[in-house]
Amino acid sequence: VELKGSVLPVPNSTNLQFRVENETRAAYKLLPSRDAKALFADTNLHSKILLVKGRLHPKDSALEIIGNLHTIKNGEIYELYYYCDICSIETSFPGPCLCCRDDVVLLERPKR
Repeated sequence: VELKGSVLPVPNSTNLQFRVENETRAAYKLLPSRDAKALFADTNLHSKILLVKGRLHPKDSALEIIGNLHTIKNGEIYELYYYCDICSIETSFPGPCLCCRDDVVLLERPKR
C-alpha cells in the first residue's frame, strides 16, 4: 500500500505513529524496521509530509515501511537521502558517514 501522511510520536513512549492524510485520518503504529530506521532516528522527518510504501497489519493496526522514504512538496514527489559532502556518499540512514565518520546531512531531490 502507498500512504501519504506524517509521523507522530506516541506520548510517553518511544513508539511512532503514521497518520494518513485523507478523510479517514487513520493512524498506524510504525513498526521498527531497516527501511523505517530514519523515522525513528531523525526527528526532522516528523515535520514533513511523507509518501511511504508498506504493508498494513490490520490485526494490530501497524504499518511496516518497505523501501525508500519520499516527501511531497508543492505537489511534487522528492526522494529523501542522507549525503556526506566529504566522501560523496549517499545513504538512506542518518548518522556518521560510513567512510569518514563525519555526520551526513538530510537532502531531498525531485524523484526521477
